Amino acid sequence: IGPAVTLGLEFALGLTAGAGEAAVVGSTVVVSAGNSYREEWRNPAQLPGVIASAALDINNEKSGFSTYGRHISVAAPGVDVLLASPLFINEDGTRKSGYTAKGGSGYQLISGTSFSGPYTAGTAALILGAKPDLDPYQVRRLMEETADGSVGSNAAGFDRETGYGLIRLDKLAARLQAGNMPEKGGAARVKVEIQTPGGYVPGILADAVLEGDG
Repeated sequence: IGPAVTLGLEFALGLTAGAGEAAVVGSTVVVSAGNSYREEWRNPAQLPGVIASAALDINNEKSGFSTYGRHISVAAPGVDVLLASPLFINEDGTRKSGYTAKGGSGYQLISGTSFSGPYTAGTAALILGAKPDLDPYQVRRLMEETADGSVGSNAAGFDRETGYGLIRLDKLAARLQAGNMPEKGGAARVKVEIQTPGGYVPGILADAVLEGDG
C-alpha cells in the first residue's frame, strides 16, 4: 500500500479496520513509510501489524523525503528507480503536455517510498513462497533479522530512519534454507475510548504497548 497523503475520517477508519482484520486472519501487509521529510505517524504505515518500508538512496542512506519513526521495519531502494513512465491523457484522448514524450511513454527515474514498498512486498512474497505457513509477524521478523543493520544511524541494529536496515535477500535465503524460523506471533484487539463530558466515545488512534512473559 502506498502512502496516503490526505485521508478522510471514514476512509481512515476503514483502513484501520482493514489492517486489523488482515492481522487477525494472517494476511501479510506491506506499506510505504510516506514522503513527509520528517518523523511522524502516517496512515497506513502507523497501523499495527503492517510492515512499513523506508526508502534508501544510491549510497544506502535514508532518503531525505522518507518518513521515519519507531514503526519503520526495514528499508529498500527508493531514489531514482527506473520505471515505465505512465501515459497521461486528457478527457478528449490527447496527451497531457509535459508528462510523456510524443513517441510514447518510455521510462523515467522516479523517487518515493512508493517504490521501496514494492521491493519489500516482493521480499515478503518470496518468504511466503518458501514458507507459506508463516504468519505476518514471522515474515516481518525474518526480514528484520536478516537485514543489513549497518545501514542507518545505528550500526548495531534498529534505528528510526531505516528500521532494522537494508533488505538482504542473500542472508534471507540462507536463513530460509537453514530452517530456523522466528516464533509465531499473534493478534490482539485493543478497544480505544475517549472520555468526554458526555461520556465515552470511540477513539480513532492509540499507541498501545502489550507486555507479558517473553
